[in-house]
Amino acid sequence: MRYDDIMIKQRTLLLIALSVSIFGVAFSSVLSYRELFLGDCNLGLVSCGTSGLDLGLPACVYGLFMYSILTILLSIIILNKDRSR
Repeated sequence: MRYDDIMIKQRTLLLIALSVSIFGVAFSSVLSYRELFLGDCNLGLVSCGTSGLDLGLPACVYGLFMYSILTILLSIIILNKDRSR
């Protein structure tokens, strides 16, 4: 396998991971908004309301932080790889 082929596959995998993390940010932000500001998160598909850690926040808020951090890190990696070419 050539070096260029490996770099293209690596970039493709990074873009797929970035897409999944952006979807995770969108999904968990909707759930977090509904839980924190509307008080009801029952969408039929998912049901929130349980606390994740000792801070008393719903689990979807922790998911929002996790996916946000993942999106930021993947964006930085992709941008740095584009600049190094």
